[in-house]
Amino acid sequence: MAEAEPISRRRQIHNTGVTVYRDRFSDLSDSLICHILSYIPTKEAVATSILAKRWKPLWRYTHSIDFDDHKYKNNETRYSRFVHFVNTILFSLDNSHPIKRFHLKSKSTFTSNENMNVWVNFALQHKVEHLEIESGQITTKLPSSIFTCKTIVVMKLHQAKFDDAISSIRLPSLRTLHLCDVFFSSSWCLVELLSNCELLENLVINNIITQTHTGFVYMGISLSVNLLTTIDLPKLISAEVYFSNHWVVLTALSKAKFLLFDLKKCYHRDVRIPIFQNLAHLELRFDVDYDWNYLAKILQNSPNLQILVLKARASLNLALCKNLMRRIWEQLLVHANLLRVSSPHHHQGHSSVNNILN
Repeated sequence: MAEAEPISRRRQIHNTGVTVYRDRFSDLSDSLICHILSYIPTKEAVATSILAKRWKPLWRYTHSIDFDDHKYKNNETRYSRFVHFVNTILFSLDNSHPIKRFHLKSKSTFTSNENMNVWVNFALQHKVEHLEIESGQITTKLPSSIFTCKTIVVMKLHQAKFDDAISSIRLPSLRTLHLCDVFFSSSWCLVELLSNCELLENLVINNIITQTHTGFVYMGISLSVNLLTTIDLPKLISAEVYFSNHWVVLTALSKAKFLLFDLKKCYHRDVRIPIFQNLAHLELRFDVDYDWNYLAKILQNSPNLQILVLKARASLNLALCKNLMRRIWEQLLVHANLLRVSSPHHHQGHSSVNNILN
């Protein structure tokens, strides 16, 4: 069997009878090559500049930037090379060319707030649409200018700090927001952020930390009930809230079609459960001190719910919940629209709620 020809080459037979090969990429336009380069890591895209003279400037027009310090983060000297590389690349890009996607993973303890500010602001100035920042420590400060970028459609922040008062928030294009281990100087900042995302469709909140006069508090405790009831997310489709400690935040998520709610302990027991007119899929994860009456209220207020998933943590005292769960089961049976009720067996720290019913 003849050896297959590389897909990157095309055979041509000259009239002299000599077989020559032509690089298939040579037939592609510069704009198409730049588009292809946007789907590979930035370091590899830059490396293509040595292929041929034509390729040398093309990486400068890529619309996707991806930096990862995992090979440099444990050594200060090596990390300084990473910083030099990032600065060199960013300031070699064509200034008139917008950046659609900017992904920065800088988890080294040598990461400085100054560098992070420079890099993030560079992306904002180039009209970034997809911004994803991953740092290795929650003390990493990010510029508040993130919250006034008109072009951002997707924002994902993992371990970041905003300890200054945010004077203005306006994200008219934002559709996806993920906040994981993010510190805000006050609960007002989070409320104001959500209140200014009219087009938001996808929301993930995992461990938000805010500061009050009594110290640091985690997601939910310091949030004002009155403030949360002012949030309206009319376009919301999917919402995931992890490690929350009260039900008040549900008020802001009442338009969601898919909802995952991870509850720790329940505060504000007199909170009013909103109407979930659009909710079709609910996944509830719960811990100790759980009041099953809240699930009953959610079911009563979710006329279009079709799928319900319940997950209990291993630390839950199942014996104490047995009678309450039987009462909830009666509520499930009369919920006409439910197509499936799922309760996974013991897996990754969760206990099966089926054990309660048996």
